[in-house]
Amino acid sequence: MGEISDRQQISHLELKKVYEADQNVLRFCKEKLGSGATNEQAAILHAYELQAGSYVKLMKEDADYRAGKERYGRALAQLIAGFSPQSILEPGVGEATTLAEVVKNLPDDLGRVIYGFDLSWSRALIARRYFEQTTADAGGKRDCHFFAGELEHIALPDNSFDVVFTSHAVEPNHGREKEILEELYRVTAGHLILLEPAFELANQAARERMEYHGYCRGLKEIALANGWNVSRCELFDSRPDAANPTMILVISKGKKAGQPLHFVSPVAGRPLSLHQGHYFNAEEGLVFPVLAGLPCLTRSSALLASHYCEA
Repeated sequence: MGEISDRQQISHLELKKVYEADQNVLRFCKEKLGSGATNEQAAILHAYELQAGSYVKLMKEDADYRAGKERYGRALAQLIAGFSPQSILEPGVGEATTLAEVVKNLPDDLGRVIYGFDLSWSRALIARRYFEQTTADAGGKRDCHFFAGELEHIALPDNSFDVVFTSHAVEPNHGREKEILEELYRVTAGHLILLEPAFELANQAARERMEYHGYCRGLKEIALANGWNVSRCELFDSRPDAANPTMILVISKGKKAGQPLHFVSPVAGRPLSLHQGHYFNAEEGLVFPVLAGLPCLTRSSALLASHYCEA
């Protein structure tokens, strides 16, 4: 995915110069491509790749940022613990700075199976490293898996997790909210917790900023229109930010998570099997590579290799 669009090409090297000049990469792409209020997925990927490592750096060097993240993680862990989950997924895990704080604050008998994925492979790599380094006690006792994946096409079966939560992962995807929420709901068995921009609860200045950056909105309305059970929707006080306030939306599904977990193709949803270190589905003829132990389970990473098992 080296090119941003078939309509007009923007290379990663060009975007790297934009990023190093302290300009907003997503805004640059929208203005150059004329894509209006919607951030293209490829642009989001390049932006995430360029900023990979920045949140871990903040955690290590900025005491105020770290303290705020710790408060946020404790509050979220308390909420999640109330559902007594054994399996937890964070889509759009970023660098796992939120997931690590959640796990560190969960009781030892909860969250025995942890999954996290990000659109950016580099962020997933940093997430795995950071998670392992910072949750040596809590994380070391848990089954933890990280991979590269897409919010709209999650490489996991229906009803896979007791709790699925996001932390500003849906945020840059205005225009794709319905597809993303339906996919998050699909892999949720028990409870889906969305911590996302509070567009409907924000003041006018914050709304204008969210519109300018192409942030998501209308999440509660989508859930209700789909007939889902919305059990909570309000501002999340543990992350006070006047410019980008956080809404907590809890959707309860009421099913039991299926076990054991396994990966499925993000293209057609068929089960994947490991063969010579990579994931493969013979019916689709697709191979999904595993780099440095991290599965690349995005549609764009698939290789058409129907004779792979003969190699």
